[in-house]
Amino acid sequence: MNKPLASVPDNGVLPTWEALLFFALIAIYLAPIWVLPYFPSQDGPIHLYMAQVLADYDNPAYSLVKEYFQVRFEWNRNAFTSVVLLFLFKFFPMLVAEKIYLSIFIVFFPLAVAYAARALRRDTLAPAFFAFPFILAWMLIGGLYAFAMSNIPLFLALGYWLRIQDRYTPMRIGTLAVLCFATYLVHIFAAQELILIVGVATLWLVGRDVVVTSTGAPSRSKVWMRAWTAVRRKGLPPFLAVLPVIVLILAFVTDQGIHQPRGVEWLSRMTSLLLLLPLNALATTDLYFSVPINTMLILLLILGVGRWRQEDLSKRPVTGALLAVVVFYVLTYPFIPSQVGANTNIEVRHATYVFLAIILWLAAHPLSSRTLRRYGLAVAVIAVLFAGYRQYQFTRLNDYMAEYLSAFDLVAANTTVLPISLAPVTRAGSDVPLAQPNDVFLHLGALVAARRHAVYLKLFQAATASFYPLVYWPERNPYRMLTSRLDQAPPSGLHFAYPQGGGGRIDYVMLWDPVGQAAENPEARSILARLEAGYDLVFVSPQRGLARLYRRRD
Repeated sequence: MNKPLASVPDNGVLPTWEALLFFALIAIYLAPIWVLPYFPSQDGPIHLYMAQVLADYDNPAYSLVKEYFQVRFEWNRNAFTSVVLLFLFKFFPMLVAEKIYLSIFIVFFPLAVAYAARALRRDTLAPAFFAFPFILAWMLIGGLYAFAMSNIPLFLALGYWLRIQDRYTPMRIGTLAVLCFATYLVHIFAAQELILIVGVATLWLVGRDVVVTSTGAPSRSKVWMRAWTAVRRKGLPPFLAVLPVIVLILAFVTDQGIHQPRGVEWLSRMTSLLLLLPLNALATTDLYFSVPINTMLILLLILGVGRWRQEDLSKRPVTGALLAVVVFYVLTYPFIPSQVGANTNIEVRHATYVFLAIILWLAAHPLSSRTLRRYGLAVAVIAVLFAGYRQYQFTRLNDYMAEYLSAFDLVAANTTVLPISLAPVTRAGSDVPLAQPNDVFLHLGALVAARRHAVYLKLFQAATASFYPLVYWPERNPYRMLTSRLDQAPPSGLHFAYPQGGGGRIDYVMLWDPVGQAAENPEARSILARLEAGYDLVFVSPQRGLARLYRRRD
C-alpha cells in the first residue's frame, strides 16, 4: 500500500529542501492571520455571531436572543463551524478562536493535498505547492469557513482511496466510508465533489478494465463475466463506501431545491475559469497572481497531455482516470446550478475543484521530477508574493475595519442592532477598492453584536429555515418584517419599525457611509432622514467619519 499508485518513475526520496520550503510556505500563510487584529472576510463575522448566540441561548442575562432566534440541530443543517467555534470560545477570546480555526485550515489543507498527491508520487511535493494560493483566496475571504475546512477530509479521503486501489477489504471500505461521511459532516458540497471525483475516476477505471479484459474474449458470456469482475473489483467497493452519503445528498437536494439562473452564458463562465476565479477575492489586482498561476497549470496540462503515450493507458490507468475528472469538471462547469437551497455561489465552489483536480492529475502524470520542480518553485515564488500582497491588503482593510467597529462599546447588551451600508463598494480615498468582489463590511456588524451579546438583525442565514442551526422566529424575521433587501447597499424599502403585534424593535442602527455616497443616493438620503426623525446620533467615527451609531429614542 506504500507504492505510488501511478507507477511514475520515482525513487521515493523527497529532497529535504523541498519539505522545508513546503513548511516555510505554511508559516508564511499563517502570518497574515496572526499579525493583524482582524481577518477580513465577508461572512466570517456571521460565523462568530452564530457561535456566540449558541453560547448565550440559555443564559438569562441575554434572554433577548430567544425572542428572535430558534435553534435547530438537524441532519441537513450546516453547524460544523458554529460548533467548533463554540468549543473554542470556552478557552479563548472570540477573535483568537477565529484565528485558531483559520490556522487549522491553513496548516492542514496543504498537508491534506500533499497526502493525496503522495499517493501518486513521492519524489516531489511540487504539485501540492499549487494549493497554497487557494488558502488566502475566495474560500476564506468569502467567509465560507466550513466549505474551506471540508477540503481537508476531502483530500484525506481521496488520498486514502488512491492508496487502496485494487486492495479493497471490508475494513478499508469502512474507513473510506467514514472519511466520506466526515467530509459530509463538515460541508455537504465537498462531500458531493468527493463523490463526483471518485465516481468519474472509477467509471473510467472500470470501463478501461472492461475494454482490456474483454478484448479477445471467446464468447459473449465471457465478456459479461469479465465485465462483472471489473465492476466487482473496482466499482462496487467505492460505491458501497459513498452510498450512505449519496442518499443524504439526494435527500438534501430534494428538500432544498436547485436554482438555475436563466441565460447562463457559456463564454462568461469559461472566462472565469481562465482567470482562476476562486483566487480573485478582494480586488481586480488579484489577477496579477491568478493569471500566471493558471497559465502554469494550463501549460503543464498541455505538456502532460502532449507527452501521454498510448502505453500509458495500461501502465498508468489512474492518470487517464484523473484526466477524465478534469475534463468532466471543465465540460460541466457552464451548466451547473448557481444555488442549491441556501448554498449560493455554487459555480465558484465548483470552479475550485477544476484546479484541484488538475493538481492531482499532475501528481499522477509521468512528467519528470525536474519539470515539476521548476513549475513548483515558480508557483512557490508567486505564492510568497501573493501572501505578501494579501498582507498589504489586510493591513489597509484592518484600518477601516477598526473604524467600523470603533463604536461597539456604546452598544448595550441584550439589545438589537441593525447595520446598514449606504454604498456597495468601499474605497480608501478615491482609488483603491477595498471590498471587491467580497464586501468584508457587509456583515462586520455581526462582530459588534457578538461581542456585545446583542441581536443581529441582518443574519441572512437565519432568514430561511433551511440550512443553518439558527432561524429567526417568523414574526421577528427582519427579512420579512423590515425588508427582504437588507443586504443591499443601501437597502430599499426599509422599515424602521416592526408591524404592530410583531413585538420586534430596532434599538441601534450602525451606519457605514462611504464618503459622498449619502448625498448622491435618494434611498440613502431617505434612510438618513428617517433616522434623524426617530433616532439619536450618539457616535461618529473620529478617523474619517465613515461609521455612525444611532440609538432609538424611547
